[in-house]
Amino acid sequence: MKLSREQRIPIYKNVIDRILQLIKEGQLSPGDQLLPERQLAKILGVSRPVIREALTSLASLGLIEIRPGGGAYVRRINFDGLVEPLATVMFAREEDVFHLLEARQVLESQIVRLACIRATERDLLRIRERALQAERDMPCGHADESDTAFHVGLSEATGNPLLISLMRMLSGLMREAYGPSRCLLLADQAMVECYARQHYRVYEAICRKDPEAAEAAIHEHLQTVQRELKKLLQNRRKEGGRTAEQEEEKA
Repeated sequence: MKLSREQRIPIYKNVIDRILQLIKEGQLSPGDQLLPERQLAKILGVSRPVIREALTSLASLGLIEIRPGGGAYVRRINFDGLVEPLATVMFAREEDVFHLLEARQVLESQIVRLACIRATERDLLRIRERALQAERDMPCGHADESDTAFHVGLSEATGNPLLISLMRMLSGLMREAYGPSRCLLLADQAMVECYARQHYRVYEAICRKDPEAAEAAIHEHLQTVQRELKKLLQNRRKEGGRTAEQEEEKA
């Protein structure tokens, strides 16, 4: 005998789930106009106020746009436009980049595991080409774009559009927060060779469909980035301290 009431799901949330499922399955795409409220209510077997409540909730989440007198449209979620304002808020201090690296490690460790299962021959070719391009670009100080392309390529191999968008956003944040420091690190040929080797290890593990090795390889790569960046920041502080002392002595 149950002594508590079962929690009832509001009807409008069921409507939200139906619309989200259509978006996920590709039956509704960015820019598509939803049917008028009356037709949606008839098809889904609910009242117009329920439809209105569901659409209001979807609009507040940024998933649809309601145009006065023009209906409701599926919105295109643009993560790229979030990068600069997010970077301004998140990276007020140099040390904040390590929070980003930690988040990236959590995400990418699972991305490469999925890539081992889902990567096609075309995906593997793209990842290899981007690893080669990054290796060519790093000594020239132009690694930002190609290194980002390599990591985004890993996410593309999962076939999951949300993971791809998240990886693009994180990579954009990395460029904002870490770009100048990466150029300094890659002025050292030994670091160029190290990064290149690590990229290939990730690629080779995915080719072998070995998720454990792929996760270990991406973990090693991001740990190297974190370790070398810490060294760079520590050296920068020491240099700043020495400069301040010299200025005091001159005064």
